[in-house]
Amino acid sequence: MMINFPTTVIDDYFEDPHGVYKLAQSDKITWFRSGNGAWPGVRSQPIHELDNAFFTYMMKKFLYTFYTHDNLMKSNFSFEATSFFQRIEGDWSTGWIHSDHPDICTKIIYLTPNANPESGTSIYSKKSLNTESKWEDVKHNEGFVEETFVANKFNRAIAFDSHLWHGAKDLNNTEERLTIVTFIHSIVIDSKPISRMRQVQLFRDSEQPKLDVV
Repeated sequence: MMINFPTTVIDDYFEDPHGVYKLAQSDKITWFRSGNGAWPGVRSQPIHELDNAFFTYMMKKFLYTFYTHDNLMKSNFSFEATSFFQRIEGDWSTGWIHSDHPDICTKIIYLTPNANPESGTSIYSKKSLNTESKWEDVKHNEGFVEETFVANKFNRAIAFDSHLWHGAKDLNNTEERLTIVTFIHSIVIDSKPISRMRQVQLFRDSEQPKLDVV
């Protein structure tokens, strides 16, 4: 269930995606694997440690997708987020279905030129709300139903509510899958996009707006 943010797909996200791709090849990056196998491939150190100006630019683009300049200039506004470059070798099959709770929004930017479109991201629902499963279990992924699939396309961004179950669909590529993954831990602002939407109530007859029909 969406609690904070709608699922959003934006193509042509960066003005210079090849420059971002080049940054991912920098010898300043230290790559590391998950200590407990919770995610596939390798990730960089947090991007704000690698290039804080780029991280700030990237977060500003994200925030302006959902909020106005006036919203972000209010004195009580603040946010916490962490971004990483992530590389997944082409010998994986599928990703593990998981949620990123207690984060509030997850964003993935695809950065592999000529990528296999099937190596995008799927969003799932559980077959049974009573089903208990762990990502370590071999049959874990069988407990979910795919609801939305977003294809991997160079310089495409997808953002979605972190409560949603999701995973990479097909990682069996001939080349690695390069992305930037961002976890929005918190945002202090008057309201989140989904809560603003749910505040809109159906008009009573006496309150219907008068519209000129052409």
